[in-house]
Amino acid sequence: MDWHESNLENLPGQIWEALSDAVGIPHSPLRTPALSTTNRLETSIRTVVLRGVDIKKRHLYCFTDLRTSKVREIRANEQVQVLFYHPVQKVQIRATAAAMVYADDAIAREFWEKLPLAQRANYAARSGPGSPLNEPGDDIDPALKETSATADLEPAYPNFAVIAAEVDQFDWLHLRDAGNVRANIRWTGKRYSGLWLVP
Repeated sequence: MDWHESNLENLPGQIWEALSDAVGIPHSPLRTPALSTTNRLETSIRTVVLRGVDIKKRHLYCFTDLRTSKVREIRANEQVQVLFYHPVQKVQIRATAAAMVYADDAIAREFWEKLPLAQRANYAARSGPGSPLNEPGDDIDPALKETSATADLEPAYPNFAVIAAEVDQFDWLHLRDAGNVRANIRWTGKRYSGLWLVP
């Protein structure tokens, strides 16, 4: 991405284009952002994989196990932040969003059907994420990881969930030798409104 930060009106489109492109580039740094959620007592942050972008809806999509703490936190407080950083381009994008969890519905099913069979096993753990174990492992039946067992992965579907984060604003920062630049981009309900900020 060749960032043209001199034009504030074009910046929202550039941000969305960069994130959309990252979905299809396995090794793109923008494909593995950090998702921050909060409960009443503390904030949690973890790396997720960007699985989809819907520019018209302003949605960022990632997958999770329905039994995770982040699902409980989002259901209690929909406000999240998604932090992207590209170390080569030296660009940081912080998205503030309202998140929704989709499970056992048309949206979850659509993403599940597109999910490679080998990755469906990630949702087949016998215990929920964060549960204690006696030894290192993932609590997934080894037989389910074999290619011949892919037909048996449908029972993992009830554990599969999609998080859709509807972006309200971006905080964009470009670190440059010539001087850092920063902008805030807000969705007003009809269009984006941008403002340059001191980095």
